[in-house]
Amino acid sequence: MLAATPSQESRVLTLFQLALRLVGQSEQPISPEMHTYFNRVLHQAKALNQDPSSITGGLLPEAIQLALNMRELEELRGVLSDADDLASVSPALADSILNNLERRVAS
Repeated sequence: MLAATPSQESRVLTLFQLALRLVGQSEQPISPEMHTYFNRVLHQAKALNQDPSSITGGLLPEAIQLALNMRELEELRGVLSDADDLASVSPALADSILNNLERRVAS
């Protein structure tokens, strides 16, 4: 039963994953706040992954977790390289990112 409980790691990215699920469903409108949040997490994670020493305060915990996942999973880095912001994420790309994130949590 404990194995079915979401880990703290998976809960950190819940809103990020929700944005991806909404993109995957494509008929769901996404709020401007969700766009801003997603873009902030994505940009911070990419910057942190690229050059951790260049980052100064104000990092979101979600960005840190996503950057850690990117460092561990080459395929996740690859699919996220195709995403510049939420507007550039297609339903297929959203599914691919989600699959990689879920694979990370399952391992």
